[in-house]
Amino acid sequence: MNLPVLKVSVISPTDSYQGVVLSLSSHNTKGPFDVLPQHTNFITIIKDKVALRLDERHQKEFAVTKGVLSCHEDEVTVYLGL
Repeated sequence: MNLPVLKVSVISPTDSYQGVVLSLSSHNTKGPFDVLPQHTNFITIIKDKVALRLDERHQKEFAVTKGVLSCHEDEVTVYLGL
């Protein structure tokens, strides 16, 4: 079965990720949020962490002190350490 996915790019001074994920979780000033395939387009300032759900069992996390997340048509770009 093919699950819907998001194309994700995480860009930071010390680490990066580029690939597909099932979902993404983070925090902004309103609290925690998730981005799933077919999510509405938006941009937000993020804090604390970004968690990428790579598959049913694996997750990759990035610590966030400052960051911007942009979601547009199932493509998510995250800029960290700005």
